[in-house]
Amino acid sequence: MNIYTVRRIVSICLLISAILVFISGIILYLRTTHVLYRAVVWIPGWAIDNIHVYAGFVVSGLAIIHVYLNWNALKSYFKRKK
Repeated sequence: MNIYTVRRIVSICLLISAILVFISGIILYLRTTHVLYRAVVWIPGWAIDNIHVYAGFVVSGLAIIHVYLNWNALKSYFKRKK
């Protein structure tokens, strides 16, 4: 497996995990503020909590891997042009 395939997989998994964290965060916010509570009451609270926490761990790990795999590109963004 070449580096570009690994980068694609990590980037796609990072995007999916970030979307899960975003959506579960919105649902948790709606549950705690009682705004549209009936719209999300059918989802067990413990399930959303677990999804949010574990997806957050996955996002953190994948973000570190993503930075490692793209370190040279990131360095080039900050180089001064002469």
